[in-house]
Amino acid sequence: MLLKKAIICLFFLSACTPYYRYKLIDAPKNTKALDLSSSGYIVPPDDIFAFPKLEDINLSNSKHLDWSATIEKLSKIEKLKTLILNDNPDINLKTLIIDLRKIKNLKYLFLAGNKITILPNEIIDLSLLETLDLSNNPEINISDAVDKLTKLKSLDFIYLQNCNLKELPSNILQIESLAGLNLFGNGLDSLPNLSSFKNFNSLDISGNMFKSIPNDLTKIRRRMNFYAASNQITNVPDGILYMKFQTFNLTGNPLNLAAREKIRRLVNARYKWY
Repeated sequence: MLLKKAIICLFFLSACTPYYRYKLIDAPKNTKALDLSSSGYIVPPDDIFAFPKLEDINLSNSKHLDWSATIEKLSKIEKLKTLILNDNPDINLKTLIIDLRKIKNLKYLFLAGNKITILPNEIIDLSLLETLDLSNNPEINISDAVDKLTKLKSLDFIYLQNCNLKELPSNILQIESLAGLNLFGNGLDSLPNLSSFKNFNSLDISGNMFKSIPNDLTKIRRRMNFYAASNQITNVPDGILYMKFQTFNLTGNPLNLAAREKIRRLVNARYKWY
Protein backbone atom coordinates (compact mmCIF):
# COMPACT_ATOMS: atom_id res chain seq x y z
CA MET A 1 0.00 0.00 0.00
CA LEU A 2 2.84 2.42 0.85
CA LEU A 3 4.53 1.64 -2.45
CA LYS A 4 1.28 2.27 -4.30
CA LYS A 5 0.86 5.64 -2.59
CA ALA A 6 4.45 6.55 -3.40
CA ILE A 7 3.91 5.76 -7.08
CA ILE A 8 0.76 7.86 -7.12
CA CYS A 9 2.59 10.81 -5.55
CA LEU A 10 5.43 10.49 -8.04
CA PHE A 11 2.99 10.46 -10.92
CA PHE A 12 1.21 13.60 -9.86
CA LEU A 13 4.49 15.38 -9.28
CA SER A 14 5.64 14.43 -12.77
CA ALA A 15 2.34 15.60 -14.25
CA CYS A 16 2.58 19.05 -12.70
CA THR A 17 3.96 22.14 -14.39
CA PRO A 18 7.74 21.54 -14.61
CA TYR A 19 8.60 24.71 -12.71
CA TYR A 20 7.74 26.22 -9.37
CA ARG A 21 5.66 29.38 -8.96
CA TYR A 22 7.55 31.79 -6.74
CA LYS A 23 6.36 34.73 -4.72
CA LEU A 24 8.13 37.94 -5.68
CA ILE A 25 9.96 38.09 -2.39
CA ASP A 26 11.96 34.90 -2.99
CA ALA A 27 11.97 34.50 -6.78
CA PRO A 28 15.38 33.79 -8.38
CA LYS A 29 16.35 35.61 -11.57
CA ASN A 30 15.71 32.54 -13.74
CA THR A 31 12.10 32.24 -12.54
CA LYS A 32 9.61 31.14 -15.18
CA ALA A 33 6.49 31.46 -13.03
CA LEU A 34 5.30 33.97 -10.44
CA ASP A 35 2.53 33.59 -7.89
CA LEU A 36 0.91 36.98 -7.39
CA SER A 37 -2.40 35.54 -6.18
CA SER A 38 -4.37 36.96 -3.23
CA SER A 39 -2.29 40.13 -3.24
CA GLY A 40 -3.35 43.69 -2.54
CA TYR A 41 -1.90 45.00 -5.79
CA ILE A 42 -3.80 47.50 -7.89
CA VAL A 43 -1.24 46.90 -10.65
CA PRO A 44 1.62 44.37 -10.37
CA PRO A 45 4.90 46.09 -9.46
CA ASP A 46 7.70 46.74 -11.94
CA ASP A 47 9.62 43.93 -10.23
CA ILE A 48 7.94 41.51 -12.66
CA PHE A 49 10.26 42.82 -15.40
CA ALA A 50 13.32 41.53 -13.54
CA PHE A 51 12.81 37.96 -14.77
CA PRO A 52 13.87 37.49 -18.41
CA LYS A 53 12.48 33.93 -18.57
CA LEU A 54 9.05 34.75 -17.10
CA GLU A 55 6.21 33.04 -18.94
CA ASP A 56 3.58 32.19 -16.29
CA ILE A 57 1.75 34.47 -13.81
CA ASN A 58 -0.91 33.53 -11.27
CA LEU A 59 -3.30 36.40 -10.45
CA SER A 60 -6.03 34.33 -8.83
CA ASN A 61 -8.21 35.92 -6.16
CA SER A 62 -6.98 39.43 -6.95
CA LYS A 63 -9.83 41.62 -5.69
CA HIS A 64 -8.07 44.98 -5.98
CA LEU A 65 -6.47 44.78 -9.42
CA ASP A 66 -7.13 47.35 -12.11
CA TRP A 67 -7.41 44.71 -14.81
CA SER A 68 -7.01 46.94 -17.86
CA ALA A 69 -3.86 48.54 -16.45
CA THR A 70 -2.60 45.13 -15.33
CA ILE A 71 -3.02 43.48 -18.74
CA GLU A 72 -1.42 46.51 -20.41
CA LYS A 73 1.60 46.00 -18.18
CA LEU A 74 1.72 42.23 -18.67
CA SER A 75 1.63 42.68 -22.44
CA LYS A 76 5.19 44.00 -22.20
CA ILE A 77 6.46 40.61 -20.98
CA GLU A 78 7.67 39.08 -24.21
CA LYS A 79 7.55 35.40 -23.23
CA LEU A 80 4.32 35.45 -21.22
CA LYS A 81 2.08 32.57 -22.31
CA THR A 82 0.21 31.43 -19.19
CA LEU A 83 -2.27 33.45 -17.12
CA ILE A 84 -4.09 32.00 -14.12
CA LEU A 85 -7.03 34.25 -13.29
CA ASN A 86 -9.11 31.90 -11.14
CA ASP A 87 -11.51 33.04 -8.42
CA ASN A 88 -12.06 36.58 -9.63
CA PRO A 89 -15.88 36.49 -9.87
CA ASP A 90 -16.30 40.28 -10.09
CA ILE A 91 -14.20 40.55 -13.21
CA ASN A 92 -15.77 41.96 -16.39
CA LEU A 93 -14.97 38.98 -18.59
CA LYS A 94 -15.75 40.63 -21.93
CA THR A 95 -13.51 43.61 -21.22
CA LEU A 96 -10.82 41.31 -19.83
CA ILE A 97 -10.71 39.16 -22.95
CA ILE A 98 -10.60 42.22 -25.19
CA ASP A 99 -7.57 43.39 -23.18
CA LEU A 100 -5.98 39.93 -23.29
CA ARG A 101 -5.57 40.30 -27.05
CA LYS A 102 -2.60 42.52 -26.22
CA ILE A 103 -0.69 39.50 -24.89
CA LYS A 104 0.63 38.18 -28.17
CA ASN A 105 1.75 34.71 -27.07
CA LEU A 106 -1.08 33.74 -24.70
CA LYS A 107 -1.59 29.97 -24.91
CA TYR A 108 -2.85 28.88 -21.49
CA LEU A 109 -5.75 30.69 -19.81
CA PHE A 110 -7.34 29.67 -16.50
CA LEU A 111 -10.74 31.17 -15.61
CA ALA A 112 -12.04 28.77 -12.97
CA GLY A 113 -14.46 30.03 -10.32
CA ASN A 114 -15.40 33.29 -12.05
CA LYS A 115 -19.20 32.87 -12.11
CA ILE A 116 -19.17 32.65 -15.90
CA THR A 117 -22.57 32.12 -17.51
CA ILE A 118 -21.90 33.19 -21.09
CA LEU A 119 -18.44 33.04 -22.65
CA PRO A 120 -17.92 36.31 -24.57
CA ASN A 121 -17.67 36.18 -28.35
CA GLU A 122 -14.28 37.88 -28.08
CA ILE A 123 -12.75 34.60 -26.89
CA ILE A 124 -12.31 33.65 -30.54
CA ASP A 125 -9.74 36.46 -30.91
CA LEU A 126 -7.35 34.57 -28.60
CA SER A 127 -6.32 32.51 -31.57
CA LEU A 128 -3.23 30.89 -30.02
CA LEU A 129 -5.06 29.39 -27.03
CA GLU A 130 -4.14 25.76 -26.44
CA THR A 131 -5.56 25.26 -22.94
CA LEU A 132 -8.67 26.84 -21.41
CA ASP A 133 -9.89 26.21 -17.87
CA LEU A 134 -13.58 26.97 -17.26
CA SER A 135 -13.91 24.81 -14.15
CA ASN A 136 -16.09 25.71 -11.16
CA ASN A 137 -18.51 27.76 -13.22
CA PRO A 138 -21.70 25.77 -12.56
CA GLU A 139 -24.04 28.17 -14.39
CA ILE A 140 -22.09 28.29 -17.65
CA ASN A 141 -24.03 27.79 -20.87
CA ILE A 142 -21.81 24.97 -22.08
CA SER A 143 -23.34 24.49 -25.52
CA ASP A 144 -22.92 28.19 -26.32
CA ALA A 145 -19.39 28.18 -24.91
CA VAL A 146 -18.35 25.15 -26.96
CA ASP A 147 -19.85 26.69 -30.09
CA LYS A 148 -17.48 29.65 -29.69
CA LEU A 149 -14.52 27.44 -28.84
CA THR A 150 -14.87 25.61 -32.15
CA LYS A 151 -13.37 28.74 -33.73
CA LEU A 152 -10.08 28.25 -31.84
CA LYS A 153 -7.98 26.09 -34.13
CA SER A 154 -5.15 25.43 -31.67
CA LEU A 155 -7.27 24.54 -28.62
CA ASP A 156 -6.32 21.06 -27.44
CA PHE A 157 -7.26 20.87 -23.75
CA ILE A 158 -10.38 22.06 -21.89
CA TYR A 159 -11.02 21.88 -18.15
CA LEU A 160 -14.71 21.68 -17.20
CA GLN A 161 -14.52 20.41 -13.63
CA ASN A 162 -17.53 21.02 -11.40
CA CYS A 163 -19.59 22.81 -14.04
CA ASN A 164 -22.87 21.06 -13.21
CA LEU A 165 -22.91 19.33 -16.61
CA LYS A 166 -25.60 16.72 -17.22
CA GLU A 167 -24.48 16.11 -20.78
CA LEU A 168 -21.57 17.12 -22.96
CA PRO A 169 -22.89 18.83 -26.12
CA SER A 170 -22.13 17.06 -29.39
CA ASN A 171 -20.75 20.27 -30.93
CA ILE A 172 -17.59 19.62 -28.93
CA LEU A 173 -16.69 17.21 -31.73
CA GLN A 174 -16.19 20.25 -33.95
CA ILE A 175 -13.10 21.30 -31.96
CA GLU A 176 -10.90 19.29 -34.27
CA SER A 177 -7.64 19.97 -32.41
CA LEU A 178 -8.97 18.68 -29.06
CA ALA A 179 -6.65 16.21 -27.33
CA GLY A 180 -7.89 16.24 -23.73
CA LEU A 181 -10.88 16.91 -21.49
CA ASN A 182 -11.19 17.19 -17.74
CA LEU A 183 -14.84 16.61 -16.79
CA PHE A 184 -14.33 15.79 -13.12
CA GLY A 185 -17.21 16.31 -10.72
CA ASN A 186 -20.22 16.70 -13.00
CA GLY A 187 -23.41 14.66 -13.48
CA LEU A 188 -22.48 12.94 -16.74
CA ASP A 189 -23.42 9.35 -17.61
CA SER A 190 -22.58 9.38 -21.34
CA LEU A 191 -20.32 11.11 -23.86
CA PRO A 192 -20.26 11.94 -27.56
CA ASN A 193 -17.97 9.73 -29.64
CA LEU A 194 -14.56 11.14 -28.67
CA SER A 195 -12.74 8.54 -30.75
CA SER A 196 -13.31 10.75 -33.79
CA PHE A 197 -10.57 13.12 -32.59
CA LYS A 198 -7.22 12.53 -34.29
CA ASN A 199 -5.05 13.36 -31.26
CA PHE A 200 -7.23 12.62 -28.25
CA ASN A 201 -5.14 11.19 -25.40
CA SER A 202 -6.41 12.43 -22.02
CA LEU A 203 -9.81 12.09 -20.35
CA ASP A 204 -10.94 12.58 -16.76
CA ILE A 205 -14.56 11.59 -16.05
CA SER A 206 -14.02 10.95 -12.34
CA GLY A 207 -16.81 11.89 -9.94
CA ASN A 208 -19.65 11.51 -12.43
CA MET A 209 -22.54 9.05 -12.90
CA PHE A 210 -21.11 6.57 -15.40
CA LYS A 211 -22.24 2.95 -15.01
CA SER A 212 -19.88 1.73 -17.71
CA ILE A 213 -16.93 2.97 -19.74
CA PRO A 214 -18.26 4.36 -23.04
CA ASN A 215 -17.56 1.71 -25.66
CA ASP A 216 -16.54 4.32 -28.25
CA LEU A 217 -13.43 5.05 -26.19
CA THR A 218 -12.09 1.57 -26.94
CA LYS A 219 -11.59 2.67 -30.56
CA ILE A 220 -8.87 5.11 -29.50
CA ARG A 221 -5.45 3.72 -30.33
CA ARG A 222 -3.28 6.51 -28.94
CA ARG A 223 -1.72 6.12 -25.50
CA MET A 224 -4.24 7.50 -23.01
CA ASN A 225 -4.34 9.07 -19.59
CA PHE A 226 -7.75 7.84 -18.43
CA TYR A 227 -9.40 8.65 -15.11
CA ALA A 228 -12.86 7.37 -14.19
CA ALA A 229 -12.63 7.16 -10.40
CA SER A 230 -15.70 7.43 -8.17
CA ASN A 231 -18.43 6.56 -10.66
CA GLN A 232 -20.84 3.59 -10.61
CA ILE A 233 -18.89 1.37 -13.00
CA THR A 234 -19.25 -2.38 -12.46
CA ASN A 235 -17.87 -3.81 -15.71
CA VAL A 236 -15.57 -2.71 -18.53
CA PRO A 237 -15.84 -3.45 -22.26
CA ASP A 238 -13.69 -6.20 -23.80
CA GLY A 239 -12.19 -3.66 -26.19
CA ILE A 240 -10.32 -2.07 -23.32
CA LEU A 241 -7.73 -4.82 -23.64
CA TYR A 242 -6.65 -3.36 -26.99
CA MET A 243 -6.20 0.20 -25.72
CA LYS A 244 -2.89 1.75 -24.73
CA PHE A 245 -2.68 3.61 -21.43
CA GLN A 246 -0.18 5.86 -19.74
CA THR A 247 -2.47 6.10 -16.72
CA PHE A 248 -5.61 4.11 -15.92
CA ASN A 249 -7.63 4.94 -12.79
CA LEU A 250 -10.92 3.27 -11.79
CA THR A 251 -10.65 3.59 -8.01
CA GLY A 252 -13.88 4.02 -6.06
CA ASN A 253 -16.07 2.00 -8.47
CA PRO A 254 -18.03 -1.18 -7.59
CA LEU A 255 -16.09 -3.29 -10.14
CA ASN A 256 -17.08 -6.93 -10.45
CA LEU A 257 -14.58 -9.78 -10.67
CA ALA A 258 -14.73 -9.94 -14.46
CA ALA A 259 -13.84 -6.25 -14.72
CA ARG A 260 -10.94 -6.63 -12.30
CA GLU A 261 -9.60 -9.54 -14.32
CA LYS A 262 -9.71 -7.52 -17.56
CA ILE A 263 -7.91 -4.63 -15.90
CA ARG A 264 -5.32 -7.00 -14.44
CA ARG A 265 -4.56 -8.13 -18.00
CA LEU A 266 -3.75 -4.58 -19.10
CA VAL A 267 -0.02 -4.78 -19.43
CA ASN A 268 0.60 -1.48 -21.23
CA ALA A 269 -0.49 0.94 -18.47
CA ARG A 270 2.43 2.53 -16.67
CA TYR A 271 0.13 3.52 -13.79
CA LYS A 272 -2.95 1.42 -13.08
CA TRP A 273 -5.31 1.84 -10.11
CA TYR A 274 -8.62 0.08 -9.57
